[in-house]
Amino acid sequence: MHVIRCRNVNDALPQGVEYLLRTGLEVTVRGQKTLESPVPVCTMYERPRERVLFDPIRDANPFFHFFESLWILAGKNDVAYLKQFNSRIGEFSDDGVKFYGAYGYRLRKWTFGHDQLREVAEKLKKSTETRQAVLAIWATQDLSAVTKDPPCNLTVHFLARGGSLNMTVFCRSNDIVWGAYGANIVQFSTIQEFVASMCGLQVGKYYQISDSYHGYCEREDWGKLTRPGSNDYHGLPQDDYREIGIDPYRMVLHPDLFLQECETFVADHRTAMDAINPFFREVALPMYEAWIAHKETKLGLVPLTHCKATDWREAGAAWLRRRGES
Repeated sequence: MHVIRCRNVNDALPQGVEYLLRTGLEVTVRGQKTLESPVPVCTMYERPRERVLFDPIRDANPFFHFFESLWILAGKNDVAYLKQFNSRIGEFSDDGVKFYGAYGYRLRKWTFGHDQLREVAEKLKKSTETRQAVLAIWATQDLSAVTKDPPCNLTVHFLARGGSLNMTVFCRSNDIVWGAYGANIVQFSTIQEFVASMCGLQVGKYYQISDSYHGYCEREDWGKLTRPGSNDYHGLPQDDYREIGIDPYRMVLHPDLFLQECETFVADHRTAMDAINPFFREVALPMYEAWIAHKETKLGLVPLTHCKATDWREAGAAWLRRRGES
């Protein structure tokens, strides 16, 4: 197994690209050429709460990543909500209405009526020594399912040690651009932060174990990241948080209410003003208003100034400026 040790996602992405360019094997899957690691890869994040990717070459959409993480915590599986932020996301749905492998729905509603997020937090609260705090995403029926959306991530294991909650995510197939260092770091680090808050623990390390760790060679984003000179930006990428003066916003202040408030916010963003957790009023609502302004008037930078999470605010502003907003 190869281990990528990093401070945060900004540190991980260039390491991953360099590693695949140096060691990757060409493998064609479903007609698409990939560079795949010859061995499983473990990405070890020292500071998973530094989850926002700033790389202008990758040009990740921070609004989509942000709202997808809330959609997951809310236990949703509908296409309509995510399609607001990513018009092509419906291509991964079998019927255009729901996603077969939606992580949040599987974690909170799909497994025989169990809310796994709440139950795993209760297990850890009863015994911080437990080694049984496991979230299950993959199910036996997935072996025979014919779907565009089989779950890539399989299980999540939490281990509380020394007052911190460490997390290991096991992934069968990980595209490092869209998956590991795009959506996954945001999705799972927010889950880790929520569970840690429920248990009164600090957020510890996040380990992402990727069995098939790969990049799609013929995609435009991979070409941008690997063309000559693209690594000029990656001098000290892990320092983005320090150089911009960013301290990640504390997402959960009232953990017992957070999931319900997340559900109501996703259903109706106006409920943010009534939420007990200030995250919805101070971060989520300005992000949503900035997105709507971007789509309707190209003036998304104005409401974004009210976002109190400096990492999401800076990444969102940079993304909007790259699209001509000033």
